[in-house]
Amino acid sequence: MLSTLSQCEFSMGKTLLVYDMNLREMENYEKIYKEIESSIAGAHEKIAECKKQILQAKRIRKNRQEYDALAKVIQHHPDRHETLKELEILGKELEHLSHIKENIEDKLDLRRKQFYVLLNTIHELQQTLEKIYSGLHQEKNPYREFLIKRGTKSEAAAGTWETDTFQFVLPHGSLGYPLKLLRRLKNFIP
Repeated sequence: MLSTLSQCEFSMGKTLLVYDMNLREMENYEKIYKEIESSIAGAHEKIAECKKQILQAKRIRKNRQEYDALAKVIQHHPDRHETLKELEILGKELEHLSHIKENIEDKLDLRRKQFYVLLNTIHELQQTLEKIYSGLHQEKNPYREFLIKRGTKSEAAAGTWETDTFQFVLPHGSLGYPLKLLRRLKNFIP
């Protein structure tokens, strides 16, 4: 019985030692658990801080890219001083061209007026010539002596002259314009 009792004591001592060891292990595990929890919380804080830094770095990078893009665009354009000089030069050139345009419009207007006067003169001359030719067959026509026909006098007496071949012979030997030219100019008369 003594050996049983010693065995029970030994077994009880062993159990107490295992119990103490388990208590110490539990305390150690709790300590490790708290350390892990604190390190996890620290890691979460570091992750949140890193996320903020990443967002800030992304924002800075985006701003730099936009700045670089704007800088490239700005580099393609001249600076304000050069632009103002170019605008001043272009303004002077525009003013000069508008002055030239006004001069050309004035000349064109003058030419239109001159052409209108020319057409009116041609029209009046044509009417005068028609009056003269309508009176060719009359013996008392005062213009008859100024008209010459390339042909025979018999054609003149018969009145078979073709009016396209008449020429005026003005007094004192100066030549007039052929009627063909006057007939062609008639096409321009409105």
